[in-house]
Amino acid sequence: MMLERQKVWEWLAYGNFLLGGMGGGVYAAAFLLNMPDMFITVVSLVLVVGGLLCVAAEAGSPTKAYNVIRNFKTSWMSREAVAASGFILFTFLDIVAPNLLLKILAWLCSLTYLISQSFMLAAAKKIPAWNTPATPPLFISLSILAGVGVLNISSTHSITLTLATQVVSLTTVLLAASYIAWPGATLHFKRALAEEWNLAYLAVAIVVMALGLASNMEWAHPYVVAAALLGGSSLAKYTIIIRMSYKLPVLPPLDLR
Repeated sequence: MMLERQKVWEWLAYGNFLLGGMGGGVYAAAFLLNMPDMFITVVSLVLVVGGLLCVAAEAGSPTKAYNVIRNFKTSWMSREAVAASGFILFTFLDIVAPNLLLKILAWLCSLTYLISQSFMLAAAKKIPAWNTPATPPLFISLSILAGVGVLNISSTHSITLTLATQVVSLTTVLLAASYIAWPGATLHFKRALAEEWNLAYLAVAIVVMALGLASNMEWAHPYVVAAALLGGSSLAKYTIIIRMSYKLPVLPPLDLR
């Protein structure tokens, strides 16, 4: 039976997961590393706003945008929108009047945002490649890895950042490998992984992300490391969100005559 990709979440959705996840990941990582300076805050704010603009363009009308927000109790998409809005508010206020409390609130919103994005994918029961327990931790880690990649570009290189780069790279590589080899994977998941070289795409992403483990080597310039982390995490998200978004097959009606 021919596999068919879903048509609801495509490139604009990918833009949201890519830009928004990167923005939340930048701030989440910078806060833990005690690096949330004004520039990092502005960069993370711009990226999250970019992700929300993708969502707005995908929604197409203010009414649909309202429907996204109002189902906070039951919808991960609503939680994502609320967390992103809170993040934008608190980071903007922190830029205007820097305050530790605002930074803490923004950090909590960034974590909630990343968690909501990840579980939003996992809640899509009709997409086998998304609807797996391995998806949320992988996507949270991919976003934080992309954030660490941005930090390697924009921040002064330090032992702390190098160690963080190695730890997050190793964690993401292991989670990506676990996603591929998930023991509870369904036949539909395995087929989505095998279709159109998707396994090869993920393998390349893992190899590229693994370059972050060499961030302490002399040849590993911060920009090279950043390119590996950003490129690898973006490729992994692209493969899962766009290439592996096959729907469960719809069986033909039974002929009971």
